[in-house]
This record gives sequence, structure tokens and C-alpha cells, in this order.
Amino acid sequence: AFKVYYQLILDKKTYREKEPTDISALVKYAYANEKHQLVIDLLKFFHNKYPKHEDIVVNYFLIVQILYKNHKTRDKATAMLQNLIKKFPEHKMIPQLTSWLQGIELMKK
Repeated sequence: AFKVYYQLILDKKTYREKEPTDISALVKYAYANEKHQLVIDLLKFFHNKYPKHEDIVVNYFLIVQILYKNHKTRDKATAMLQNLIKKFPEHKMIPQLTSWLQGIELMKK
């Protein structure tokens, strides 16, 4: 699926997923293969298209990790992480996100 989607991008064609989990699967594959810009592109409007989907936190946490690797975008990553924690306080990943945020704050000191 990833190769088909990637070829559609190269051919400047659009891809329309059937289910939100289709995007999540592509995102995980792209992240594992260090296609970071593709992860960001795939998720650009995920939260608008699927505002209540449980994968929002999982997917956007990957973006946080990508942004944090770059010193220039660490503040953006931190703000995004804080926003995820604020908007989705009941999500099962909140302990992991909170731990990440605490780690970021400790490294700033």
C-alpha cells in the first residue's frame, strides 16, 4: 500500500483513503522508514477529516517526535505536545505524552 501511495504522490495524483486507519497504517510505515516529511504531509488534515478519531493522538505524537529531532522546531513540538495533552486528557497515551513533556522540560534546565 505504501508503494502505491508513494507512486501516486510522485505522479501528482491524489489518494483518498477508505478508512482513517488506512492513513494511520501508512503513517506508521513512513515513520519507521524515516520518511518524515511524508508523515507530516499524510497527517496535515487528519484531525479535520476525523476530529474524534482515536488515532489523532498516536499520529500527532509521531509528528511531535519528528519536530523535536530538529533543534529549530523543538518549540513547535513542545507546543503541539502540550496541545495534545490539553485536548485529549482521557486518551490512553496521556501518561506517555506527559512523560515526554516532563523530559523536555528537564532538558531545558
